[in-house]
Amino acid sequence: MGQEFALEVDTVRQALNGAKLAGCNSMGQIARAEGQFSGFHNCTAVVCSIPE
Repeated sequence: MGQEFALEVDTVRQALNGAKLAGCNSMGQIARAEGQFSGFHNCTAVVCSIPE
């Protein structure tokens, strides 16, 4: 979400009732389909919820 990443994290935190989070962003996935040249598919956020 680019500049809106903080909003994305806050939305996840709200959905998990304020649970503590840990995570990271990947630099994107590469997967080519027939006829596709770049194969780049944006970024992925990996999030782990830490229950009390």
